[in-house]
Amino acid sequence: MHWERLRRYLNVNFRRHLRQAEHNRDVADALSQNNPVSLQWAVTCIFYAALHYVNAYLSYRIGRTPVNHGDRDAYVSSHMRTVFKDYRWLKTRSEAARYRLLKPTRQIFQDSRRRVVQIRRFVDGSLPRVN
Repeated sequence: MHWERLRRYLNVNFRRHLRQAEHNRDVADALSQNNPVSLQWAVTCIFYAALHYVNAYLSYRIGRTPVNHGDRDAYVSSHMRTVFKDYRWLKTRSEAARYRLLKPTRQIFQDSRRRVVQIRRFVDGSLPRVN
């Protein structure tokens, strides 16, 4: 019975992360339509969409999610190698927009969108179908 409860928990948890990732992508798309200043937050939202895709994957595959970015980076580099470069690129652009006050261009936003789609595809190919 314990394993069944754990399986249900993991199923719910990874679905919650997928829903949050989709929400963050929607917010990023909405922000990107307004003005160039909003692109800073759009790129940040794209990174957090990627983070929730990663959390969904890790929640389902290893039964937990990392508690900080450093641990998450380590898990992505070891468990999700094919998308690690995309994840790091998104994280770096998000940090540049938030902390170094760099203004992302529309091209950087488009590149961010393309990279988060790659991460989503990896997750989709690795997890059960979600309705």
